[in-house]
Amino acid sequence: MAQLMWLSSQEILELVDTNSLNSTVEDTIRYHGQGLTSLPSETSVSWDADSFHITKIGAVRPLNVVGIKWLTTYRNNPNSGLPLYYAVMVLNDGPTGAPLSVMDGRLISDIRTGSVSAVAAKYLARNDSRTIGMIGAGNQARSHLNAMASIFSLSSVKVYDKNLDAMRTFISENQSRFTNLSFEECSGAKEAAKDTDIIVVATIDNKPVFSADWVQDGSCIIGITGFRDLDPKLRHRADRFFVDDRSNALRLIRTNYGRLDIDENEVTGEIGEVVAGKVTGRTKESDVTLFTPTGLGIVDVAVAKLAFDRARNTGRGVWVDL
Repeated sequence: MAQLMWLSSQEILELVDTNSLNSTVEDTIRYHGQGLTSLPSETSVSWDADSFHITKIGAVRPLNVVGIKWLTTYRNNPNSGLPLYYAVMVLNDGPTGAPLSVMDGRLISDIRTGSVSAVAAKYLARNDSRTIGMIGAGNQARSHLNAMASIFSLSSVKVYDKNLDAMRTFISENQSRFTNLSFEECSGAKEAAKDTDIIVVATIDNKPVFSADWVQDGSCIIGITGFRDLDPKLRHRADRFFVDDRSNALRLIRTNYGRLDIDENEVTGEIGEVVAGKVTGRTKESDVTLFTPTGLGIVDVAVAKLAFDRARNTGRGVWVDL
Protein backbone atom coordinates (compact mmCIF):
# COMPACT_ATOMS: atom_id res chain seq x y z
CA MET A 1 0.00 0.00 0.00
CA ALA A 2 1.31 3.42 -0.91
CA GLN A 3 2.00 5.90 1.86
CA LEU A 4 2.69 9.61 2.02
CA MET A 5 3.97 11.84 4.78
CA TRP A 6 2.13 14.79 6.31
CA LEU A 7 4.36 17.57 7.64
CA SER A 8 3.11 20.49 9.71
CA SER A 9 4.48 24.02 9.56
CA GLN A 10 6.06 23.59 13.01
CA GLU A 11 7.93 20.49 11.89
CA ILE A 12 9.15 22.25 8.75
CA LEU A 13 10.36 25.16 10.87
CA GLU A 14 12.32 22.78 13.10
CA LEU A 15 13.77 20.77 10.20
CA VAL A 16 14.91 23.53 7.83
CA ASP A 17 17.64 25.87 9.08
CA THR A 18 18.49 29.11 7.29
CA ASN A 19 21.87 28.03 5.92
CA SER A 20 20.51 24.78 4.44
CA LEU A 21 17.54 26.72 3.06
CA ASN A 22 19.77 29.26 1.31
CA SER A 23 22.02 26.52 -0.06
CA THR A 24 19.06 24.56 -1.45
CA VAL A 25 17.54 27.67 -2.99
CA GLU A 26 20.83 28.72 -4.59
CA ASP A 27 21.36 25.23 -6.03
CA THR A 28 17.82 25.17 -7.43
CA ILE A 29 18.16 28.60 -9.01
CA ARG A 30 21.41 27.39 -10.59
CA TYR A 31 19.71 24.24 -11.89
CA HIS A 32 17.07 26.45 -13.49
CA GLY A 33 19.77 28.52 -15.16
CA GLN A 34 21.34 25.30 -16.43
CA GLY A 35 18.08 24.02 -17.90
CA LEU A 36 17.73 21.16 -15.42
CA THR A 37 14.22 22.02 -14.26
CA SER A 38 10.72 22.06 -15.72
CA LEU A 39 8.56 25.07 -14.93
CA PRO A 40 5.25 25.30 -16.79
CA SER A 41 3.17 28.46 -16.61
CA GLU A 42 1.03 28.66 -13.50
CA THR A 43 -2.73 28.47 -13.75
CA SER A 44 -5.10 30.62 -11.75
CA VAL A 45 -8.76 31.17 -10.99
CA SER A 46 -10.47 34.00 -9.09
CA TRP A 47 -13.32 33.65 -6.64
CA ASP A 48 -13.97 37.39 -6.74
CA ALA A 49 -12.13 40.62 -7.57
CA ASP A 50 -10.11 40.48 -4.34
CA SER A 51 -8.99 36.85 -4.46
CA PHE A 52 -7.17 34.37 -6.63
CA HIS A 53 -6.10 30.73 -6.53
CA ILE A 54 -2.85 29.69 -8.18
CA THR A 55 -1.17 26.38 -8.96
CA LYS A 56 2.62 26.39 -9.22
CA ILE A 57 4.04 23.16 -10.67
CA GLY A 58 7.67 22.23 -11.11
CA ALA A 59 10.21 19.44 -11.51
CA VAL A 60 13.79 19.58 -10.23
CA ARG A 61 15.65 16.79 -11.99
CA PRO A 62 18.86 16.75 -9.91
CA LEU A 63 16.67 16.26 -6.82
CA ASN A 64 14.42 13.60 -8.45
CA VAL A 65 11.27 15.40 -7.39
CA VAL A 66 8.10 16.81 -8.92
CA GLY A 67 5.64 18.93 -6.97
CA ILE A 68 2.77 21.36 -6.91
CA LYS A 69 1.82 24.27 -4.66
CA TRP A 70 -1.85 25.22 -4.39
CA LEU A 71 -1.95 28.84 -3.23
CA THR A 72 -4.96 31.00 -2.38
CA THR A 73 -4.79 34.74 -1.71
CA TYR A 74 -7.71 36.72 -0.28
CA ARG A 75 -6.84 40.39 0.15
CA ASN A 76 -9.70 41.12 2.56
CA ASN A 77 -8.93 38.21 4.91
CA PRO A 78 -6.71 40.23 7.27
CA ASN A 79 -9.67 42.54 7.93
CA SER A 80 -11.43 39.51 9.45
CA GLY A 81 -8.41 38.24 11.35
CA LEU A 82 -7.69 35.53 8.76
CA PRO A 83 -4.40 34.86 6.94
CA LEU A 84 -3.84 36.73 3.70
CA TYR A 85 -3.14 33.43 1.99
CA TYR A 86 -3.14 29.66 2.41
CA ALA A 87 -0.94 27.12 0.64
CA VAL A 88 -0.53 23.34 0.42
CA MET A 89 2.44 21.45 -1.08
CA VAL A 90 2.24 18.02 -2.72
CA LEU A 91 5.43 16.11 -3.64
CA ASN A 92 5.96 13.11 -5.91
CA ASP A 93 9.03 11.06 -6.70
CA GLY A 94 10.33 12.08 -10.13
CA PRO A 95 11.53 8.72 -11.51
CA THR A 96 8.45 6.70 -10.38
CA GLY A 97 5.67 9.22 -9.75
CA ALA A 98 5.08 7.75 -6.30
CA PRO A 99 3.45 10.19 -3.84
CA LEU A 100 5.88 11.38 -1.18
CA SER A 101 4.36 14.08 0.98
CA VAL A 102 1.67 16.65 1.63
CA MET A 103 2.70 19.58 3.78
CA ASP A 104 1.84 23.10 4.80
CA GLY A 105 2.88 25.40 1.99
CA ARG A 106 2.47 28.74 3.71
CA LEU A 107 5.67 28.50 5.70
CA ILE A 108 7.48 27.11 2.64
CA SER A 109 6.30 30.16 0.66
CA ASP A 110 7.38 32.59 3.35
CA ILE A 111 10.87 31.25 3.92
CA ARG A 112 11.74 30.44 0.31
CA THR A 113 10.73 33.93 -0.89
CA GLY A 114 13.13 35.59 1.52
CA SER A 115 15.84 33.12 0.60
CA VAL A 116 15.39 33.66 -3.17
CA SER A 117 15.79 37.40 -2.63
CA ALA A 118 18.86 36.91 -0.43
CA VAL A 119 20.50 34.62 -2.98
CA ALA A 120 19.73 37.18 -5.70
CA ALA A 121 21.23 39.94 -3.56
CA LYS A 122 24.35 37.81 -3.07
CA TYR A 123 24.96 38.16 -6.81
CA LEU A 124 23.42 41.59 -7.45
CA ALA A 125 24.25 43.71 -4.39
CA ARG A 126 27.66 45.12 -3.54
CA ASN A 127 29.81 42.74 -1.51
CA ASP A 128 30.25 45.39 1.18
CA SER A 129 26.50 45.92 1.67
CA ARG A 130 25.80 46.65 5.33
CA THR A 131 22.44 48.44 5.46
CA ILE A 132 19.04 47.17 4.43
CA GLY A 133 15.78 49.07 4.06
CA MET A 134 12.51 47.20 4.63
CA ILE A 135 9.39 48.74 3.13
CA GLY A 136 6.67 46.56 4.60
CA ALA A 137 7.03 44.83 7.98
CA GLY A 138 4.99 41.65 7.64
CA ASN A 139 5.94 37.99 7.35
CA GLN A 140 7.96 38.56 4.20
CA ALA A 141 10.07 41.22 5.91
CA ARG A 142 10.88 38.70 8.64
CA SER A 143 11.90 35.96 6.23
CA HIS A 144 13.95 38.42 4.17
CA LEU A 145 15.83 39.69 7.20
CA ASN A 146 16.58 36.12 8.34
CA ALA A 147 17.96 35.15 4.96
CA MET A 148 19.83 38.41 4.29
CA ALA A 149 21.49 38.40 7.71
CA SER A 150 22.89 34.93 7.05
CA ILE A 151 24.57 36.09 3.81
CA PHE A 152 25.59 39.70 4.47
CA SER A 153 27.43 41.26 7.42
CA LEU A 154 24.61 43.68 8.10
CA SER A 155 24.95 46.51 10.59
CA SER A 156 21.63 48.35 10.36
CA VAL A 157 18.01 47.87 9.31
CA LYS A 158 15.67 50.73 8.39
CA VAL A 159 11.98 49.85 8.55
CA TYR A 160 8.79 51.46 7.31
CA ASP A 161 5.22 50.17 7.31
CA LYS A 162 2.08 52.29 7.08
CA ASN A 163 0.77 50.10 9.91
CA LEU A 164 2.62 51.61 12.86
CA ASP A 165 1.90 48.66 15.17
CA ALA A 166 3.25 46.18 12.61
CA MET A 167 6.42 48.23 12.15
CA ARG A 168 7.09 48.53 15.87
CA THR A 169 6.32 44.85 16.47
CA PHE A 170 8.76 43.88 13.72
CA ILE A 171 11.49 46.04 15.21
CA SER A 172 10.87 44.85 18.78
CA GLU A 173 10.87 41.16 17.84
CA ASN A 174 13.99 41.38 15.71
CA GLN A 175 16.01 43.60 18.02
CA SER A 176 16.04 40.74 20.51
CA ARG A 177 16.98 38.22 17.81
CA PHE A 178 19.65 40.28 16.05
CA THR A 179 21.44 42.04 18.89
CA ASN A 180 24.30 43.06 16.61
CA LEU A 181 22.01 45.10 14.35
CA SER A 182 20.62 48.59 14.87
CA PHE A 183 16.99 49.15 13.89
CA GLU A 184 15.51 52.46 12.81
CA GLU A 185 11.81 53.27 12.67
CA CYS A 186 11.15 55.39 9.59
CA SER A 187 8.35 57.87 8.94
CA GLY A 188 8.03 56.96 5.27
CA ALA A 189 9.25 54.70 2.48
CA LYS A 190 11.60 57.39 1.17
CA GLU A 191 13.36 57.59 4.52
CA ALA A 192 13.69 53.79 4.68
CA ALA A 193 15.32 53.78 1.24
CA LYS A 194 17.78 56.61 1.93
CA ASP A 195 21.45 55.59 2.31
CA THR A 196 20.66 51.87 2.18
CA ASP A 197 22.57 49.26 0.19
CA ILE A 198 19.72 46.75 -0.24
CA ILE A 199 16.07 47.79 -0.40
CA VAL A 200 13.31 45.20 -0.02
CA VAL A 201 9.79 46.25 -1.02
CA ALA A 202 7.37 43.75 0.50
CA THR A 203 3.88 45.19 0.74
CA ILE A 204 0.39 44.15 -0.35
CA ASP A 205 -0.32 47.50 -2.00
CA ASN A 206 -1.63 47.68 -5.54
CA LYS A 207 -0.07 51.07 -6.20
CA PRO A 208 3.57 52.23 -6.17
CA VAL A 209 5.01 52.80 -2.71
CA PHE A 210 8.61 53.17 -3.91
CA SER A 211 9.72 55.85 -6.38
CA ALA A 212 12.52 55.61 -8.92
CA ASP A 213 13.52 59.13 -7.85
CA TRP A 214 14.69 57.79 -4.49
CA VAL A 215 17.24 55.35 -5.92
CA GLN A 216 20.88 55.97 -5.16
CA ASP A 217 23.81 54.70 -7.21
CA GLY A 218 25.11 51.31 -6.14
CA SER A 219 21.88 50.09 -4.53
CA CYS A 220 20.13 46.77 -5.04
CA ILE A 221 16.33 46.86 -5.09
CA ILE A 222 14.12 43.82 -4.63
CA GLY A 223 10.40 44.05 -5.28
CA ILE A 224 8.82 40.74 -4.33
CA THR A 225 5.51 41.31 -6.15
CA GLY A 226 6.86 42.46 -9.48
CA PHE A 227 5.72 46.01 -10.21
CA ARG A 228 2.51 45.82 -8.22
CA ASP A 229 3.93 48.25 -5.64
CA LEU A 230 6.95 49.63 -7.57
CA ASP A 231 7.31 52.73 -9.70
CA PRO A 232 7.26 51.54 -13.35
CA LYS A 233 10.16 53.92 -14.07
CA LEU A 234 12.41 51.76 -11.89
CA ARG A 235 13.07 49.42 -14.79
CA HIS A 236 14.65 52.35 -16.65
CA ARG A 237 16.49 53.73 -13.60
CA ALA A 238 18.14 50.34 -13.01
CA ASP A 239 21.36 49.57 -14.87
CA ARG A 240 20.70 45.83 -14.58
CA PHE A 241 17.17 44.39 -14.33
CA PHE A 242 16.64 40.72 -13.46
CA VAL A 243 13.68 38.37 -13.03
CA ASP A 244 13.42 34.78 -11.79
CA ASP A 245 11.89 33.29 -14.96
CA ARG A 246 11.60 35.45 -18.04
CA SER A 247 8.42 34.07 -19.62
CA ASN A 248 6.45 33.76 -16.38
CA ALA A 249 7.67 37.09 -15.02
CA LEU A 250 6.84 39.05 -18.17
CA ARG A 251 3.38 37.49 -18.34
CA LEU A 252 2.65 38.25 -14.69
CA ILE A 253 4.11 41.77 -14.76
CA ARG A 254 1.85 42.49 -17.72
CA THR A 255 -1.17 41.24 -15.75
CA ASN A 256 -1.50 40.68 -11.98
CA TYR A 257 1.95 41.94 -10.98
CA GLY A 258 1.74 45.51 -12.23
CA ARG A 259 -0.29 45.59 -15.47
CA LEU A 260 2.79 47.06 -17.09
CA ASP A 261 3.48 47.03 -20.82
CA ILE A 262 7.01 45.69 -20.51
CA ASP A 263 9.23 44.53 -23.36
CA GLU A 264 11.42 41.43 -23.12
CA ASN A 265 14.46 43.46 -24.18
CA GLU A 266 14.20 45.53 -20.99
CA VAL A 267 15.17 42.48 -18.91
CA THR A 268 18.92 41.90 -18.50
CA GLY A 269 18.47 38.24 -17.64
CA GLU A 270 17.24 35.63 -15.20
CA ILE A 271 18.85 35.29 -11.79
CA GLY A 272 19.47 31.59 -12.56
CA GLU A 273 21.60 32.64 -15.53
CA VAL A 274 23.64 34.82 -13.19
CA VAL A 275 24.09 32.06 -10.58
CA ALA A 276 25.02 29.60 -13.36
CA GLY A 277 27.66 32.01 -14.65
CA LYS A 278 25.97 32.68 -17.99
CA VAL A 279 25.10 36.36 -17.40
CA THR A 280 26.92 39.01 -15.38
CA GLY A 281 24.99 40.46 -12.45
CA ARG A 282 26.63 43.64 -11.19
CA THR A 283 29.23 45.11 -13.56
CA LYS A 284 30.45 48.02 -11.41
CA GLU A 285 30.07 49.45 -7.92
CA SER A 286 27.74 52.24 -9.05
CA ASP A 287 25.29 49.90 -10.82
CA VAL A 288 21.69 50.02 -9.67
CA THR A 289 20.39 46.46 -9.79
CA LEU A 290 16.72 45.50 -9.72
CA PHE A 291 15.25 42.05 -9.06
CA THR A 292 11.50 41.44 -9.34
CA PRO A 293 10.69 37.79 -8.58
CA THR A 294 7.20 36.55 -9.37
CA GLY A 295 7.67 33.09 -7.89
CA LEU A 296 9.52 29.95 -8.96
CA GLY A 297 7.43 26.88 -8.19
CA ILE A 298 10.57 24.76 -8.46
CA VAL A 299 12.01 26.49 -5.39
CA ASP A 300 8.95 25.59 -3.32
CA VAL A 301 9.34 22.01 -4.53
CA ALA A 302 13.06 21.89 -3.67
CA VAL A 303 12.57 23.35 -0.18
CA ALA A 304 9.68 20.96 0.47
CA LYS A 305 11.93 18.08 -0.65
CA LEU A 306 14.61 19.26 1.81
CA ALA A 307 12.05 19.18 4.63
CA PHE A 308 10.75 15.77 3.54
CA ASP A 309 14.21 14.20 3.35
CA ARG A 310 15.15 15.48 6.80
CA ALA A 311 11.84 14.32 8.28
CA ARG A 312 12.25 10.84 6.80
CA ASN A 313 15.83 10.61 8.06
CA THR A 314 14.92 11.69 11.60
CA GLY A 315 11.61 9.90 12.06
CA ARG A 316 9.47 13.03 11.92
CA GLY A 317 6.15 13.58 10.18
CA VAL A 318 3.01 11.44 10.08
CA TRP A 319 2.72 8.64 7.50
CA VAL A 320 -0.73 8.15 5.98
CA ASP A 321 -1.93 5.12 3.99
CA LEU A 322 -3.46 5.90 0.62
